[in-house]
Amino acid sequence: FNDKLYFSANNSGGVGRELWKSDGTYEGSEIVADIHSASDSDPKYLVEMNGKLYFTATDTALGNQLFVSDGTTNNATRLSDVNYESGPPKELTAVNNTLFFIAATHSMVTDYIWKTSGETAEQVGYLNGDGYNDAEYLTNVNGTLFLAGQDASGDVELWTSDGTTNTLIDINAAGESSPMYITSVNNKAFFRATESGDTELWISDGAADGTILVKNIYSEGSSNPDMLINFNGVLLFVADFSPGDTWLWKTDGTAAGTTDIVNLDISVGEAP
Repeated sequence: FNDKLYFSANNSGGVGRELWKSDGTYEGSEIVADIHSASDSDPKYLVEMNGKLYFTATDTALGNQLFVSDGTTNNATRLSDVNYESGPPKELTAVNNTLFFIAATHSMVTDYIWKTSGETAEQVGYLNGDGYNDAEYLTNVNGTLFLAGQDASGDVELWTSDGTTNTLIDINAAGESSPMYITSVNNKAFFRATESGDTELWISDGAADGTILVKNIYSEGSSNPDMLINFNGVLLFVADFSPGDTWLWKTDGTAAGTTDIVNLDISVGEAP
């Protein structure tokens, strides 16, 4: 951000864990703001949107809050006074000119989706209109927010949102698909999901008929895709080819284009 690296750090000067910036040199590394003068503000979830830096931090007055900064020294402002009692806002995700995040307040028992354009924060409507949410894995995919959250039955499914309308993509009508690790590659959402007890790699363009299984990698069980990452327009991920046989894979989003790269031979049963 602003051609500098912004990060959370705790120095030896007694200011606690605060927001810092660096141009890559010792002389060019300095604290941005001492947000919590008596302790650690512990900045997290740093994300840039419209020329400003957004993050969460703990201040002296209200605890866990959403902050914004232009990156200059001594510039960090609390964006809203919402009481995020259950913990700091998390998964800050910029989509077009809106910042989405997850938080639960004093009166809420599940994680709700919030949004802000940089002024005040407001709650996005319930995903299903019934008070369920438990949202997670917020991801910007070609200007659309993808996430996992509960439907009216309490099952965790794939959703999209524009900040006003939330759309359910019900992969597993007989239960829950439990989407995980949503990753944007070439304007499509890749993710792990379960259908009929089989956990495999899926892809979505945001429409129900455009949400499909990429490939059944392990035909006799679940391949359990993990560690999804966009590498130069190709999705790399780890998956099981057979029990205890973990391989590195790549895909272009088609079954034919989903191939193993190398058998990592994880003999102790741990993913790399």
